Amino acid sequence: MMDFQDLRMNKSPFYKDSHHGKYKHGNPQEKVSFYIPKTAYNDLMKYFKSNGLNLTDGFNQMVSDNLAMINTSRRTVFNNIEFIMLIPKSASVIEMTEKARVIALYNTDCDFTDDFNYQYGFDSKFNYQYDLRTFGEGFFRKEMRIINSTKESPVMNVNKGDLENWNSFYSRLNELNRIEKWDLNLDNCYFVRCPLNNYLDINRDGQFQSPTYDGKHEGIYIFNDLQRRLFCLVNWSYSHENQSISFEIFFIIILEFMRILEEADFKPLRESYSNLENSAFDKERMDNLIKSQEQFLEFLKNERDNM
Repeated sequence: MMDFQDLRMNKSPFYKDSHHGKYKHGNPQEKVSFYIPKTAYNDLMKYFKSNGLNLTDGFNQMVSDNLAMINTSRRTVFNNIEFIMLIPKSASVIEMTEKARVIALYNTDCDFTDDFNYQYGFDSKFNYQYDLRTFGEGFFRKEMRIINSTKESPVMNVNKGDLENWNSFYSRLNELNRIEKWDLNLDNCYFVRCPLNNYLDINRDGQFQSPTYDGKHEGIYIFNDLQRRLFCLVNWSYSHENQSISFEIFFIIILEFMRILEEADFKPLRESYSNLENSAFDKERMDNLIKSQEQFLEFLKNERDNM
């Protein structure tokens, strides 16, 4: 299983200007009076003072920051939060899980330079299927324009200068591949660009969050090209303190993916199970994949029985 990968993110995925603007000065105010332990008060005052805040402004900021994390939480596709992932060309879900790397993350609402007209984005319609393409200069041309148009480099550990052309970008990635021991063959891998989602979250304690882990979220994806289809789960969490999103990637077999869809808490996911089964094109591909997977599992069972 791969380690969590942390990438910088300037603003919470749940943040909405139209909503959180209501917390600013000038709006109707409500007086709040309550007691907290003296030691907690002293610690807060030291923190506020070090940040140039008085008591009122300090508490207002803490409330606003935390509400930006929780009270617009929803189960959706965050079409303004995009990431780019490299995936080894492998038949093994274990190898793909161990070696896949999220290399770039950006917010299309606030990370681009003012003169960039972004035309490659995603809409907010329910979707979890995205194009899988070979990682190479020709296929990555659109993505090069995108990552070159941000105010700061959105690619982890790659500076803006290295994004100026494909050769310098590829060279820096290869260097990181060696230094950080990704063990990823950049000449034989896919890439995918897609928006973040949390479709597998459930409503717990008044928030949509991972069924298993507090404060984390779970997304689900299918990555397609003409020859194959990859099934992927993305566990992620946003840290306001560190201004980053942590990713953990899992590739799974089709049988597990279909079980997840069938048992999903989110109605559109459950309905998509039937859509995949009933679509003539999808049904043929899915049936072939399931048949192949069942044959492989039967082979493994026979091998174990004969040991």
